Amino acid sequence: KILSSVVEQIEANEFDVDAEYNAIAENNEDLLRLVQERLRSAGDASGMKKMMNELAKGVNATIDVEWNNWLTQVAEVYNQELSNAILPVLENELAAISDKAAMIDKNREQVALPMLIRSARRETKKNLLRTKAEVTTFHDEVSELEAELEEAERQLKKLQSSQQKISQLSKSVESAHELHCKEQDNRQTADSSYFKFFSIEKLHNWVLTGSSDSSLSLVFRGASSPYLTLSFSITDTMVVTLDASMNEVPRSAQSFLSESRKKRFHPAVIGFLSNKMSLLCEDLKNMRLISSSEIPSVIHFAELRAARIEEAAKEIDTILNRCRDSFLQPSDTLKHEYEFTAFFKNSSKKRDRLRVTLSIADCYPFAPLDLHLQSSSNQFDIDSINRRLRKIAKPGFGALTRVIDAVHALVR
Repeated sequence: KILSSVVEQIEANEFDVDAEYNAIAENNEDLLRLVQERLRSAGDASGMKKMMNELAKGVNATIDVEWNNWLTQVAEVYNQELSNAILPVLENELAAISDKAAMIDKNREQVALPMLIRSARRETKKNLLRTKAEVTTFHDEVSELEAELEEAERQLKKLQSSQQKISQLSKSVESAHELHCKEQDNRQTADSSYFKFFSIEKLHNWVLTGSSDSSLSLVFRGASSPYLTLSFSITDTMVVTLDASMNEVPRSAQSFLSESRKKRFHPAVIGFLSNKMSLLCEDLKNMRLISSSEIPSVIHFAELRAARIEEAAKEIDTILNRCRDSFLQPSDTLKHEYEFTAFFKNSSKKRDRLRVTLSIADCYPFAPLDLHLQSSSNQFDIDSINRRLRKIAKPGFGALTRVIDAVHALVR
C-alpha cells in the first residue's frame, strides 16, 4: 500500500516539459536575452560550449536541490504514516498471530498426547501378541527336544546292550578263530602227506626218486637226457619251496625209465630242447607255493609244458630229416625264439630257389607262425604263396609240418 501510494503521488507531480520551458522563457525573457548576448560575445564554439555546460550545471543543481527537498518531505510524511498508523496495526497483527500460534501449540499437545498413548498401546499389544506366539513356539520346540532326548536315551540303552552282546560275540569269535587256526594247522599237517602221496599215485609220466615227510623228488619220463627233475621241500610251517633242474637220473631210478622212449635228435633240435627245458626250469623256480596242496597243480603244469616242448622238438626233428636244405637257429631279434629256414627248388626252375623262414615263438604251437618268403629272382609268385600259407599257418600242433607240406605242393 505504501509503495503504491508513493508511485501514484510521483505520477501526479509529472509536468509537461515544453509547456514548462515556454513558461520559464516568458517569465525570464530578459535573463534569456542576457544569456544570448553572452553566448554571442563568447565567440568561438569552445567558449560557447563551456558557457552552456556551466549554465546546464547551474540548472541541474537547482533541480537536484528541489528534488532532494521533495524526497525529504515525502520520506518524513511516510515515516510518520508508518510510525503512527501502520506500525501499530502490524504490532497488533503480530501479537494476534503469536496468540494463535500458542493456542495451536497448546491444542496440538492436547491432541498429540492421547494419540501417542493410543499408538504406544497398539505397539505394546502387538509386542505382547508376538511374544506370546514366540513363547508358544519355544514350548513346542522344547517338547520336541524332550521327545528326541528320550528317544536318544532309549537308543543309548539299546546300544549299550548291543555293545555288551557284541563284546561277548567278539570273544566267542576269537575263541572260534583260535580253534579254527588250530584245526587248520592240524589239517595242513595231515593234508601235506595226503596231497604228496596222492600226487605220486596219479603221476604216470614221473618217477619218484625220493620221498619223506619234508621232501619230495620227481623225474619226468622224457624222450631225451638229461631229465627234468623237481624237488619239493616242506618246512615245519608248511611253506613249500621248489627246485627245478635238468639232471642225470640216479642209477637207482634208471630201471624205472624205459630206454625205448629215448630218441636221438638232430644236433640243432638238441640245442632247442635244452634251451626250452632250461627256460621251463626258470619259470618253475619263480613259482611261489603257499601250501603243499598246490604241489599236484605244479607237477601237472610242468608235465604239460615239458610234453609240449618235446612234441615240438620231435616235429622239428622230423622236418629237418625230410628237408635236406634246411636248418634251425636261434632268433637274432627276439629272445627264446627260433627260426626254421628251408630252401625249395622247382624242377623246371633249377637255378631259382625259394627261401622260407618260419619264426617259432616260445609258446609254439599256441601262437601263429611268422612267415617270410624270399626268392633270388621273380620266377615265384611270392605274394600268392604268402597269402595261401598264412591261411594254413594257424596255431595248433603240426602247424610247422602243414606249412612245409603246403610249400612243397605249391613249388612243384
